[in-house]
Amino acid sequence: MTTVLGPDGEKHHALLVSSDAAKGSDELEVPTCPLRIAEMAIEIQLEKLRVVEAMKARDVLVHKLSDAYTSIREKTEMIEHLKQALSTGNPTSVPPSSLPVAWDQNPETAVPRTQVADLEALIQDLRFGPRNAMGPPPTYEEAEDRRASIESNPIAAVPGSNPIAMSTLPLVISTTTALPAPCREERVKDMANARFAFLASIPLPDNPPDDTLKPIVLPASCTLHEFLGSTSDAHYTHLGHRLGNYRVLQSLTTKWCPNREEHGYFYSPLFKCSTNPRVTTAHRWQSVDVTARMKHPTECFYNREGLWYYAGSYQAFRLEDLTTKEWAQLATETTTYLVKETVSGRKNVSPQNIYEVSQLYSAGALKVACVGLQCVGFNREVYKAILEHANKFTQAKWKIVNTTTNPLANIGAAANTGGSNTGTGVSGNGNKPGKLPVEMSRPVSPTVLGAPSTGFGVIAAGVGLGNGAVWNTTSTLLSQANNLAILSSDGNDTGHTAEGAMAAYRAGGFKK
Repeated sequence: MTTVLGPDGEKHHALLVSSDAAKGSDELEVPTCPLRIAEMAIEIQLEKLRVVEAMKARDVLVHKLSDAYTSIREKTEMIEHLKQALSTGNPTSVPPSSLPVAWDQNPETAVPRTQVADLEALIQDLRFGPRNAMGPPPTYEEAEDRRASIESNPIAAVPGSNPIAMSTLPLVISTTTALPAPCREERVKDMANARFAFLASIPLPDNPPDDTLKPIVLPASCTLHEFLGSTSDAHYTHLGHRLGNYRVLQSLTTKWCPNREEHGYFYSPLFKCSTNPRVTTAHRWQSVDVTARMKHPTECFYNREGLWYYAGSYQAFRLEDLTTKEWAQLATETTTYLVKETVSGRKNVSPQNIYEVSQLYSAGALKVACVGLQCVGFNREVYKAILEHANKFTQAKWKIVNTTTNPLANIGAAANTGGSNTGTGVSGNGNKPGKLPVEMSRPVSPTVLGAPSTGFGVIAAGVGLGNGAVWNTTSTLLSQANNLAILSSDGNDTGHTAEGAMAAYRAGGFKK
């Protein structure tokens, strides 16, 4: 580039091009920009890919044309052979190798086709198998109507049969006609009988329980768990070791086989709801292994009519689960117990939650397991030790609660003194009524667990101090005698005693 002066003295810039550059202007200009170089490289690669793709397409087309040519040639040869056979009138002259082989008869493709068919069948089973296994929704009304119609007229129930023809020809009955399949939902009684029949088929152990078992007599304020927990004493160390893992069978959920009462089964929820310990508002459902606690021989106790019994050693096994129809036939107390057992691990249980869980059981969303109980033995040493320990345990409780003095004698002594008395007697100051000690107010006698209570820890049948009415009358009498003996407004009645009060009550009652 040079600078040239103009006529007016102005400066002008001019670009001088050499002759070599002018000659190369007609040739391809090489780019110097890096971006342009990269773009050209990408374009070249794309063009190469297009060329490769076109060559592959050409090869595929050539291969297909070659196959078509081969097929046409074979068909042409076959046509020529057929024409020759037709002209000569001898079709057997055609070689078997030249005949076309059907695709489905080709041995090379038979094995792959068999594998494909097996895989398709497996896919269909995986897709629709669980749905078919569940079966249709139960239709109890239709099943009952069908069963009633079959029982009333079994001949007419056979599909495709003619009652008139069969009645005229009773001996000509087609054996190929199949009876209708039984309903999937059976009767509740039939299901229970099937379970009992299976339990009756189980053999008894070598040492079965006695025909008549003695009940475990406990105080009214003591539970079975407290009683069994007290077997850790030195005299019953072996008993506590044997009862380290015991099971209590509830009367509401336990059924015993009528033909063989040593075996039975009980109901247990298959799923339980619990609250997340970290988030009290989050609840989760978990499946339960209902036979986990009784996979090994376990000592069992059961309650019948309010009395506890030692049943023996049992092992658990699974029976068929309870159906929705059986659930509907259960007693209200049993269903309530199972529902509460289901949500026992959940906090803040409301009546709405109880209702929702019961509806889930009714709909079949939640299942109840039937756990079989097989008697595998009866430990007579444990049986005798439990009865002996129960007798001593009851006597010890009775001695603790009862007093060693006679309440009537204490009342008489308090009446004669008219003042304060030390020990276990009645205390008073002569002007204010005295109070009976706590241990003298309501003696408690040993009560068989579960017997109807009379309010004072005795049995309504008359064990101990008698029924509630007699004891209440005696308590009232002693209270009035105490008031007459101690409470005196004018100082003239201080000589009354308990014996005098009893005599006055027999004579006609107390008078103010």
